[in-house]
Amino acid sequence: MRLKEFAFLYVHALNPGNYNMLMTRKKRDALQYFFIMILFSIILGGILAIPIFITMPERIEKTLAKFDRFNITGIDIQLKEPVVLLKTPKIVLDLTANRTEIGKESILITKTEIMWKRPKLDILGFKLFNTEKRPLSDYSNVLENADRIKGLSWLLFLILLPSLFLITYVLHMVKYLVIIGLSTLFAFIFIKIKKKKPGIFKVARVAVYSITVLVFLEVVLGAYISLGIFSLLIYLLFFILCLMVITEKEFKFNLQK
Repeated sequence: MRLKEFAFLYVHALNPGNYNMLMTRKKRDALQYFFIMILFSIILGGILAIPIFITMPERIEKTLAKFDRFNITGIDIQLKEPVVLLKTPKIVLDLTANRTEIGKESILITKTEIMWKRPKLDILGFKLFNTEKRPLSDYSNVLENADRIKGLSWLLFLILLPSLFLITYVLHMVKYLVIIGLSTLFAFIFIKIKKKKPGIFKVARVAVYSITVLVFLEVVLGAYISLGIFSLLIYLLFFILCLMVITEKEFKFNLQK
């Protein structure tokens, strides 16, 4: 798919009034659009988040100011609360005693280690990544080595950038495919109960194009706004509106017959 064609579909996917036209596109076009749209959104979201990346060392310095004591050698640590250094990709500083494994974070800093996810596709085991670790033993007193830690944060981020990008793409792709699949299934069941058209493949195409709204809110603008469940509700309302547009056309077409 050419860039000009993708841009055309992207703009028109944000307007419910264009969905009768979008339904004339091939199923293959919708699938290609989805994968390119996820890639485009991640790149655009990363570009928009550059100001946040630039201020990351300063934010780390402010975070360290929250500690009363932080001495790794003597295991003398007091943490007021876990701190999210960055939301996208998610970098968390959590020095509580029960944090020994990485969860949803892309990078987790515990009281003894830095852990991060590295891509590893394992089809039979369904693994998307492996966890790698690096000890913090070189930094005996974190507060005294704040400048070194700020430099380490940039170095670590640059080293992990390709892995973070791939992980982000795969996880977002799986997430939005699941949402598209569930939206298509429930909408198709409801349409069949009402004894209306369109068919399941047309409903699926509506779900694919309308997911653009959700991806824009969560991925492109995710570094600055966090709507939580409301972003999903906005997508569902938009999806339903687009379905109403194409089902209305089907209804009028049947009346003319």
